[in-house]
Amino acid sequence: MKKNIFLMVAIAVVSLAFTGCSKKAEEAKVVAEVKEADVVTTASIVDNGEALLKAVSADGAWLAATLNDVVVNETLVVEGEFTNRDVVDRKLALYTQDENRVITEQYTVTAPKMIVKSPNFRITGGTFKGDIYVEADGFSLDKSSTVEGDIYFSTQAQLDAFTMDETAKLVGNKSVK
Repeated sequence: MKKNIFLMVAIAVVSLAFTGCSKKAEEAKVVAEVKEADVVTTASIVDNGEALLKAVSADGAWLAATLNDVVVNETLVVEGEFTNRDVVDRKLALYTQDENRVITEQYTVTAPKMIVKSPNFRITGGTFKGDIYVEADGFSLDKSSTVEGDIYFSTQAQLDAFTMDETAKLVGNKSVK
C-alpha cells in the first residue's frame, strides 16, 4: 500500500514538473524528437539570430529548430555535411510539435538572404523571408513551409531536382543564377 501511494505521489510530482511551463514543455518535445531521430548528433534549438547563425554553420548540428520568430541581420549560411539515421540530411525546423508530431506553432525567420551549401537541406514548417541561393544538391521545402522570396540555384540540375511537398509554398520565383 505504501509503495502504491509513493508511486502515485512520484508520478504526480513529475507530471506537475513537466506541465509547469509550456515553452519548456515544447523544448522538451523538440529535444525528444531529436533524441529519437539521431543518437549521434543533437539539435541546435535556438531563439535568436546569433544562435541560428551558429546552428546552421559547419559547426552546428543536422537539425536547427527555432522556438520563436527570429530576425538575422546578415546572410544566413547553411554549410557542412551532416547525417541523420546514416543518410546525408540537414533540416531547419521552423515549428514546434506535440507528442503526436502535429505542428502546434510555426515561426518566421527573416534574413536578407540564405546561402545553402549543405547537401539535402530542407526547410520544414514556418516561413523564411528572404532570397535563397542554393549551391548544394537536394534542397527541398516540406511540411507547410513557406519561402517569401526568390530561390536561385547554381545549376539547372539542382533546380530540376528541387522538391516541394503539397503543403509547401513559394511566394517568389525559382531560377538558375
